[in-house]
Amino acid sequence: MKQLISLLLVLVMLSATAFAMTPANFENVPNVEVTYDAAAPEAFKVRAGFGGEGHLIARYSNASSKTFLPLMFIAFTTDEGSAESFAVRTDCRRYAVTRSNLAAAGLTVIDTEGTMLVSPACIDFFRDVATSEYARVTIDGQSRMVTDTERSWLSAFIADYDSDIAPLIESNETVAKVYTALAPTVTSADAEPITPRIEAIRSAEYTECHMDDRSETVAAVQQGLIDLGYLGGRADGIFGKKTAAAVIAFRSDNGMEATAVADAEMQIAPAIALLAD
Repeated sequence: MKQLISLLLVLVMLSATAFAMTPANFENVPNVEVTYDAAAPEAFKVRAGFGGEGHLIARYSNASSKTFLPLMFIAFTTDEGSAESFAVRTDCRRYAVTRSNLAAAGLTVIDTEGTMLVSPACIDFFRDVATSEYARVTIDGQSRMVTDTERSWLSAFIADYDSDIAPLIESNETVAKVYTALAPTVTSADAEPITPRIEAIRSAEYTECHMDDRSETVAAVQQGLIDLGYLGGRADGIFGKKTAAAVIAFRSDNGMEATAVADAEMQIAPAIALLAD
């Protein structure tokens, strides 16, 4: 911890360098907030995912007023429980992730956020999540899919990492040491491609379900919600208040309108999410 804090102090004492952050990377990207003034470029702040759909958020700012130390943090979040470690399944890969050790740098740790410093140790992981048609995150027993909106802004953050942060890490040994010290742990393994099965699920026919419906289709919807941690009990085929609440919660978490309607989109999403099991 002392070593990392010393590195941060060294950075603060460095002579001023040219600040670099490209706000154009985030123009017209949904769910992204940018604070940038060309007269004071070192004071930039970028946030994404707050108050929006899904469970992926980002914070990006300059950690020093005297030099350029851009820190880009992206976090997978959960409603409750610990996000210290989690699993991610993409179309062709399985990942086990342990979040960055923020406490070692004296930074705030939020238990429900699996915060990762975007760094050489995990940039390929984020590229896979942003481009894979299937990206499922499992934290503390709860699984959620990365939404299309999240992929969109995640791609913008990756673009800025490539243009502004990666060159700095390569050219500045001290910055590189900070990024190494704060890097998350990411391990991965090949997995059977999921895309062909996704196409089969999407091409099937679905019957829309509503409150008070009773059917095998309702039971299938319930079972998917049970398997994903949104609904307790057993699948009885009765679309009651608990099922309605679970449908609303699932839709909200996955970028759909928060209604108690199990339409085709809502039925397809859990089936796709559970493909990795």
